Amino acid sequence: MKKSLFILFVSISIHVSAQNTFPSSGNVGVGTMTPSSTLELKKGGQGIKFLTGTNTSGYSLNIGINDDGINFKNNSTVRGFNFINEQGNLISILPNGNFGIGTNNPKAKLQISGRSSNWDEITQGLSTGTIHLDPNNTSNHFGNAITFGASDTSNKNAQAGIYVRSDGNYGTKMYFSTTDSYATGSKTAMSIDHKGNIGIGTANPLAKFHTEGQARFGTSGVLTADWTYQTNWGGSSNKWAGYIGFNASRNNEDTKDHYKGTNKYTSKGVFEGSNYGFRWLYRNHNNHDSDEQHQLTEFMRLANNGNLGIGTTAPDSKLTVKGKIHAEEVKIDLSVPAPDYVFKKEYHLLTIAEVQQHIAIKGHLPNIPSATEMEKNGVELGIMNMKLLEKIEELTLYTIDQEQRIKDLEEKLTLLLQTKD
Repeated sequence: MKKSLFILFVSISIHVSAQNTFPSSGNVGVGTMTPSSTLELKKGGQGIKFLTGTNTSGYSLNIGINDDGINFKNNSTVRGFNFINEQGNLISILPNGNFGIGTNNPKAKLQISGRSSNWDEITQGLSTGTIHLDPNNTSNHFGNAITFGASDTSNKNAQAGIYVRSDGNYGTKMYFSTTDSYATGSKTAMSIDHKGNIGIGTANPLAKFHTEGQARFGTSGVLTADWTYQTNWGGSSNKWAGYIGFNASRNNEDTKDHYKGTNKYTSKGVFEGSNYGFRWLYRNHNNHDSDEQHQLTEFMRLANNGNLGIGTTAPDSKLTVKGKIHAEEVKIDLSVPAPDYVFKKEYHLLTIAEVQQHIAIKGHLPNIPSATEMEKNGVELGIMNMKLLEKIEELTLYTIDQEQRIKDLEEKLTLLLQTKD
């Protein structure tokens, strides 16, 4: 009996030793006699399985178990996973699924804490940022995108995204795409080219801000344009004013009122300002016009003293017009009293003889400017109309006086005729 037990024990030992090797030095193998690394574990087609914790389902690391790949498991509701070095937590995964890089307490599904090199308009960014996507391709027009998905209650899906790609030898472009009414695919809504030009509704912006379509500003919205002070307006010095151009752009090295059109077949218009005020310039279209700078004509100016000039660059009144005016109605506020004072008893009405003498000496009616004065200084309509009304009222008094004289003479004539008979 003892002999039989001894033989069985030796057989089991030989069988176990045939599957494992535990040398005093070198590689250790479990489930294999030829370990290829310091520790190799193998069981049939399976790889490695480590178990730890108070029970077998508490914490585990599975590698190649039942063709599952690599599995990390933690059944704890208060503990997560941490990747740690001597400087602290590098990566943390909380029990709620929040993933943190550079933080052990991420507040969102992905939170990255850290900074990259400072970039601004002077310091060029030469290093990578906190998040860096690289296409790993040296060909032109390759890039990377960050996309965002969206859906509604009717299970319609769409996406938007930010796409950055190389633009040949020029640099990089950035595209912002959206989807209209959950249409298939997304389209570029805004772009920034290699020069920093921003385009809305266009992927090829031609200026620092280029929009294809309408632009609207709310009650607090403003549009500002800076200008630099110059001592003259219309000379050859450059960068003198901010402007809004309609089919017109200015090369600041040319004279101020020269603009280049972006379309050969349309007119050019400019509204611009300076320390001297604002002005409107225009050039009629000329078919097959060249792309060179062209001089625009100033049509209207609002001076810094509030005077508005149309057809003149030197308005001397609140409204100065060089040319004809066509209006349905003109209303003028009086700066002088209306001439009803003529009918008051204290008004001194010149006699016909006095008027005749004034005309003989001065060559015009009393209290009326001479022709020479009117031609030189113009006519103030409000004052002139009151002067003319004054003369009409004086004529009315002369007529009334004449009527009374005629009536008196008729009565005397009638009485004389009656006496004669």
